[in-house]
Amino acid sequence: MLKKLIAENLYKWEKDLLAFPTQISITPTNLCNLKCRSCWQRDELPCSNPHKASAELSDQKLFDIISEASELGVRCVELTGGGEPFARKNTTIQLIERIKNKGMIGWMTTNGTLFSEEIVRSMVDLGWDKLTISLDGPNAEINDFLRPPAGSFAKVLNALEMFKEYKTSRNKNLPEITFNVVVSKYNIHNLENIIALADRYDVRGVTFEPVKVLAASCNELLIDFEKDYERIIKKLQVTQERALKS
Repeated sequence: MLKKLIAENLYKWEKDLLAFPTQISITPTNLCNLKCRSCWQRDELPCSNPHKASAELSDQKLFDIISEASELGVRCVELTGGGEPFARKNTTIQLIERIKNKGMIGWMTTNGTLFSEEIVRSMVDLGWDKLTISLDGPNAEINDFLRPPAGSFAKVLNALEMFKEYKTSRNKNLPEITFNVVVSKYNIHNLENIIALADRYDVRGVTFEPVKVLAASCNELLIDFEKDYERIIKKLQVTQERALKS
């Protein structure tokens, strides 16, 4: 559906016809409850510091954006940004409700640590379409080192359990859950175990992305490919094979 609409818009633009966006992204907040080592917010530059709540868009402005987007024919809204959407819990819940009540496709990127049973039930019942959970390790030792504080991995697993159980009880397939993994020297040799974890919790896809040097501290995460090339290639092959079997 979404691909078809994008194709139609591309055709209109080629013909110099009026075409509105098919998808928009909204950042509910740049506030976050984690201190991930690969995050741009670890930079000491003032422009990279998290916005204060007082500097963010008001609830009403965010709600108006959803209404205006719907009127323009936008079909998909992604809730994402530099922070954790549920760090602004009440606002994000209302955004979810408005997006689905407008009949729009809803996507979200989240660290997966702030889900409650109430939120899980609401997202399943509303038919929220896709959740991408940021996860950097197959166990607490690796994940919580890369995405502190300690306990974040356990909270993600708890959220996955809740979604799996409630979707099963309601005979629902949505939301589709995927993982996004920032690959660093601390998890490069454990990627196949992340695939196994995804398979265990009915996660539908895993995206691996390299570390981006968004802050000075990110340099410490970089992989030395020249030193460890052959071992890394073998691990990537094993990971690909594991993914194809899942």
